[in-house]
Amino acid sequence: MGTLALCYNNIEVFKSRVKLRPGLIAKIIDRTRTVSDTYNAFFEFAALMKSK
Repeated sequence: MGTLALCYNNIEVFKSRVKLRPGLIAKIIDRTRTVSDTYNAFFEFAALMKSK
């Protein structure tokens, strides 16, 4: 979902590689220990997409 949120409405997708930063990936892994945490992370990325 994070990569999808990053690519959504982003013209750079057609010009170069678009990737999540390693620090953000580590933060997501560290903060998603339970199913509830995973839902919250999903919601945050969905909210990011909605704001675009």
